[in-house]
Formats: sequence, structure tokens, C-alpha cells
Amino acid sequence: MSLSGFSPAAFRAGPAETSAGQEQAGSDASDADLAILAYQLQNSEPLSLAEEDESIVFDSENEALAGFLSRVEAQLNY
Repeated sequence: MSLSGFSPAAFRAGPAETSAGQEQAGSDASDADLAILAYQLQNSEPLSLAEEDESIVFDSENEALAGFLSRVEAQLNY
């Protein structure tokens, strides 16, 4: 757990999941379109080892949400 008592959460999703979510997005002007999403996916940087040690990471392609929530609960009860 980080010194502040909170751990950042990092979320990972594959292109199919993120584009599916984008297609369901509303018409809010702040919503990124698929071109912006593609740019973000191509240019994203992985967490550093130090950041990953301080984060709770959820990889939606390889973990069920229930497993992630159990890890968050365990960290909160630490």
C-alpha cells in the first residue's frame, strides 16, 4: 500500500473491449472517438515496476471482475 494509504488502480483492456465500450458511449463532447482511442492504445506506456508495486492492476482480458474486487477488498482490509 502506498504511503498515503491509497493505492492507484490501473485498468487494462484489449482493443475489442475498449472499442465496444466506445461504441456504447454517449454523445458527450468529452467522449473520445475511435481514432483517439486507437492513438491512446498505440502510445500508452506501461507502468514502471515501482508504479506497478504501488498499484492494484485489473486486466480485463485475463481476470474476472470478482477476483479484482477481492484483491481490492483484501488491500483495504490490510
